[in-house]
Amino acid sequence: MMKSTINETCYSTDAPAIDGEIYGKSYLRALHALQNNHTEEIIDNMRDYYAVDLPDFLRNALIYSGNLKLSVYVNNMEKALEDILVIHLQSDRHRNYISNVYFEDMMIPVLRERYRACSFEKLTGWYELCEKIFEFDSY
Repeated sequence: MMKSTINETCYSTDAPAIDGEIYGKSYLRALHALQNNHTEEIIDNMRDYYAVDLPDFLRNALIYSGNLKLSVYVNNMEKALEDILVIHLQSDRHRNYISNVYFEDMMIPVLRERYRACSFEKLTGWYELCEKIFEFDSY
């Protein structure tokens, strides 16, 4: 849904969504907000700078964009990840799993093809989405 709405315009006036902003720019702001989300929680401090928790990113994308089409997917994200991921390596001690995705390697040209060949990319389309979102970095 994020890929298909990336060039649509936001009509929400509820901050942090910006009325008139292209959703792709909002998704980029949501991604940047998570990249700097180091808190006192040990899980956040252990997270690499180029890693984000996928459910957190989807929630942020909904909030920053005001794209209500994403709301249907927010509650289903955990279930979808259970079908994709074989193992969870991190938890916040409350039976909540941290589903980090690391994306620095896919931005390095030498490693790009290896990343695109991995099963996670084939199941999620994460590389393609990030590639489209980062196009808005120059706006």
